[in-house]
Amino acid sequence: MGIKDWFRRPEPEPEETFEEKEAKTEQKLAEAYSNSMQTDLNSAVDLLKEDEELLEEEVVENPREEYDVGEVDADDLLEEEMGSNYDVNVVEVENIDEMSSMLEGAEILGDVSEEVDF
Repeated sequence: MGIKDWFRRPEPEPEETFEEKEAKTEQKLAEAYSNSMQTDLNSAVDLLKEDEELLEEEVVENPREEYDVGEVDADDLLEEEMGSNYDVNVVEVENIDEMSSMLEGAEILGDVSEEVDF
């Protein structure tokens, strides 16, 4: 190896410093985060573009009548005095035997699954 070879020899590449390595790592992490965010955004947009599921409306064939259903005349709406219907469906019973005889043929409506005994 002579002097000529020594001049022709390529210079060794300088080693990366810690700061350069750290900058490259941060750049790779930023790219990976950006790509994952883009993927998440694309999947969210795809979900929004999908057809919405239409919910079927439940049809009630024979609804029960409520207490306040009834016919009203237009003249009743124009009356000045208003009546109270607070105690329309109230039953006052002082004797439990009296009440049980009143409820003998009654049908239970609502969430109660069994007949109520006193």
